[in-house]
Amino acid sequence: MKNMRKLKKLLSPMLISALALSIGSTAFADDTIKIGVITNGMQSPIYTECMTNAGNLVASEYNENGGLLGKQVEIVPADGGLTADEAINAANMLISRGDISAVYGCPTSIMVMGCESLFGDAQVPLLMGGTSVKIHDETDNMYLFRCRPSDSISARIAATLLVEEMGCKNLGVIYENSDFGQGALTIFQEYADEQGVSLLGEGYNTTDQDITSQALKLKEAGVDGILVWANSGNVPMIASALYAQGLDVPVCGNGGTCNSQVQSSCQPEWIDGWYGLTDVSVDKDDETMKAFIAKYKEAYGEDAYIEDTVATGYSEASWICDAIERAGSADPVDVAEALYATEGFEGLTGVFKLRGDKVDFAGTNDIVRQVMKDGEMTLEYDRTVSVD
Repeated sequence: MKNMRKLKKLLSPMLISALALSIGSTAFADDTIKIGVITNGMQSPIYTECMTNAGNLVASEYNENGGLLGKQVEIVPADGGLTADEAINAANMLISRGDISAVYGCPTSIMVMGCESLFGDAQVPLLMGGTSVKIHDETDNMYLFRCRPSDSISARIAATLLVEEMGCKNLGVIYENSDFGQGALTIFQEYADEQGVSLLGEGYNTTDQDITSQALKLKEAGVDGILVWANSGNVPMIASALYAQGLDVPVCGNGGTCNSQVQSSCQPEWIDGWYGLTDVSVDKDDETMKAFIAKYKEAYGEDAYIEDTVATGYSEASWICDAIERAGSADPVDVAEALYATEGFEGLTGVFKLRGDKVDFAGTNDIVRQVMKDGEMTLEYDRTVSVD
């Protein structure tokens, strides 16, 4: 099989043999249920801390109340960096243990496309956050569970905000030259054609140091609204170029444009007023969210950093535990079946259930706005948009 050949290239014959022997149900007769999490390591320490802490909080809740299926729960982290190769290494590390019931995390499309086939071959569920449309269209993996809305949903929400609510008629797009960014551009163009509005897309490479030429083209085209589809590390470059060109028009971006990493790396005036789509806003007036934040701070201290990633990680780890409980088994094949059978698990980020034919289990975005408040940039909750 093509995917198994890929796995064999990356693992030694001895390790593959050990893996094949360990993946059976006997590997899950231990007194501890182990759940993996693929983080970004030191490439994104905030994400790593939030996702790991969130999973450990779920584990402690079960462990303090008799465990899960009478067993203790343990979170096993693996550093997936930011590249496909690093994600493959993290996947191999977790899979080769032979005792992982499911894995969550793995936040970017590049990481997911790099390692998803390994999880399919090993029959271990991967709950992931890559949003590229390609993940649905070009994979055939029943062990893949997307826990954030696909760009086929989010890109339309962003475009709808600018066109139908803000009256924009001449859209500009700054997008990453990758499957992730180009997939979103396709959705934007389809929407623009439906609405009869103009659209100019300008791509950039993740290694670029400047996008002045792209920003200048948008200015010369007279765009009256801008869509930004980027990963967080490139947003300061984009925001500074748009600001320098005086492009004072409504901006809406994906989740990578509205988080703590962006706010700490940008001058406030560059991003003041930008809209963005998050998995969930931790600042909204919601009793369930308030109770979760209080619980998180009790566990990790009043000064613990909290953003949507914490709620995402908590939701994903909780859904895995719920599936294990319903399956009555920690065997990953049984867990995958229970995940697919989910009819509506209530996570902090929305309701998880299968949407469409495969892969997609999330259908909710929160719209937030970056605003200056008391001398600091904050994310102000605007509303929740659901496809249901």
